[in-house]
Amino acid sequence: MLVPLEAGVRRSCTAVLRHGGFHIEVCRTLEHAVHITRKRPPAAVVVAVAASESAAAVSELRRGTDAPMLVISSGAGQVDKVRALDAGADDYVTQPYSVDELLARLRALTRRGTDPDRGQLVVTPDFTIDVAARRLRRLDGSEIPITAVEWRVLEVLMRRPGHIVTREELLHQVWGPKGVDVPQYLRVYVLRLRQKIEPDPRHPRYLMTAFGVGIYFSVDGVPDDRAGNGAMIEG
Repeated sequence: MLVPLEAGVRRSCTAVLRHGGFHIEVCRTLEHAVHITRKRPPAAVVVAVAASESAAAVSELRRGTDAPMLVISSGAGQVDKVRALDAGADDYVTQPYSVDELLARLRALTRRGTDPDRGQLVVTPDFTIDVAARRLRRLDGSEIPITAVEWRVLEVLMRRPGHIVTREELLHQVWGPKGVDVPQYLRVYVLRLRQKIEPDPRHPRYLMTAFGVGIYFSVDGVPDDRAGNGAMIEG
């Protein structure tokens, strides 16, 4: 699905996506897009809007779908990108962009959306993770709110519990090839996740830092000797 609000962007993006072999449905307004996503869940959503409007657009679209979402915008600054990612975007491409890179990123997002392991239920001493539904719940049944980007960070880590994922690998998997250029993203999202899932975020038990190496997810909430106090993410 393509959500462009400007005619010029609509024509160029439509041509690029069709050239890449994607079957697309073009929505001219956010209201139309939200309506369509609820009726026919898309494999992915491409949002082409002004940088200053990207976060609001993503937030509105997330009312109707949890499909992978890629934002395309021109003149985007660091603040605009972070706001859009925090609102629920899975990736962000700034114009002018490489056509090959754009298509590769979109293919990667659609592959993530069809992950065969999504039916898994992860149970820890303090919360459960329903992978298929992308939901976290505390033991009392209350839901832990989580954004799409926070989910993607957690998903990469919990797919290999106990396995250390390097900072560079995590940035690449969550934000694509250019993710390694924005290490502050990782710091922000890991700290936010700890605030949500850790009984004591200052002394984490689940999202552990192996200093000088990377981060790992401990299902049983028992850190091993690879971890320091884990309270900070190296940047």
